[in-house]
Amino acid sequence: MSAPVALVTGASRGIGKQLCADLARDGYDVVCAARSTSERPSKLPGTIEETAHAVTQAGRRAWPVALDVRDEDAMIRVVERLYAEWGRCDLLVNNAAIAPETPALKDTTKHWRLAVEDPKLAVRRQNFVVNEDADEAGSGPVEGVEDG
Repeated sequence: MSAPVALVTGASRGIGKQLCADLARDGYDVVCAARSTSERPSKLPGTIEETAHAVTQAGRRAWPVALDVRDEDAMIRVVERLYAEWGRCDLLVNNAAIAPETPALKDTTKHWRLAVEDPKLAVRRQNFVVNEDADEAGSGPVEGVEDG
């Protein structure tokens, strides 16, 4: 039987990066998904390639994938490739977020929605897409974890 597989969004830094490393130490192969890559870094430190390196250092397979979770078509492509190449997904960690530069009480409603509502809507779409493919693969349901 193959190792369990986790798909972690927001994997380039912080909690997402640490979860990827911890899951690898616990025997998971990990898809490390985030917007920040070595080719397209953000203002904050951390990339999916660095996270993937931590996973492989723990002896597990890693797939660093550039992904903006608000892009539903991109999410579908990632999940389809995940099932095609790795055959399973056992855990979905919805950790992606947008960190606004302005304090919430001084920011516009538009920016607040971008930081709060868009990622929450993306979480619902991710759960649907991953579980739909799990059903088609004859496995599932996939366990999902998200913040607040």
